[in-house]
Amino acid sequence: MKQKISYSDAGVDIDAANDAKARIRKLAKETFTPNVLTEIGSFGGMFRADFGAMTEPILVASADGVGTNCVWRL
Repeated sequence: MKQKISYSDAGVDIDAANDAKARIRKLAKETFTPNVLTEIGSFGGMFRADFGAMTEPILVASADGVGTNCVWRL
């Protein structure tokens, strides 16, 4: 019979993690300028940028977990 292991058993405190993310979200939002187009928690952060000759460019940045990566080419 397999023993079930919870996140708590592994040392993960989901409530503490949610609290930390809420505090980070509040602090990060205080740095937003009118060029920031998305809230914290979206797939990627979107920022209206000025890249010279490009028409209406949007910079999208994302951080993912260990072992994954993504390359976007436009």
